[in-house]
Amino acid sequence: MANCADGGAGIMGVMMYSEQGTILAEFRVDMAGYKNIYTLNKPIPEGTSTVRIISYCDQPLYIYEIEAQLAFMPAQAVLSQDANNLDHGHDGSLDTSANIFSETGFITYSTAELGCASGDTLVLTMNDSENLPNTVSIVSKDDSFDVITNSDADIGIDGHKGNYTYAVPTGTAYITIYGVTNNALYIYEVKKQ
Repeated sequence: MANCADGGAGIMGVMMYSEQGTILAEFRVDMAGYKNIYTLNKPIPEGTSTVRIISYCDQPLYIYEIEAQLAFMPAQAVLSQDANNLDHGHDGSLDTSANIFSETGFITYSTAELGCASGDTLVLTMNDSENLPNTVSIVSKDDSFDVITNSDADIGIDGHKGNYTYAVPTGTAYITIYGVTNNALYIYEVKKQ
């Protein structure tokens, strides 16, 4: 999870070295937005002992977390774009929020993370950053990260910290929530009804 200091476009370089200092692999990752998750769809070469991360931004590079890809998560999974504070969307507090900053931004949660399963109903407490009427799109994805047919829902929101429901379709492993038009979307809580 990383971003350039201003959240603008930039490139992050990732280099992998052997114990002897030989470069075993080098990748470049295009970045944009805040606290997005970037997945290197490449295996770590055998013999790698050091990973070096280089900023090709014209400003500082902020790295929030680095972790090995979990075996159950598909390689093509991208969990957020133009969003931050993902954990605040299900931390049990209505005083904190996950935030999506654009209509093309999104956050993807696993059903395991949310403690829900197919057939459950989710309650989403959320609002447009200006408390204006807007529309939130949600889709469900299977364990291969493919969109489940007829899982899409457009939820009309209005006011401050409204509660809205979404029925989790059969076969759902991930739920993606998209941002709203013109403003940010604040997601205070996503939980099973």
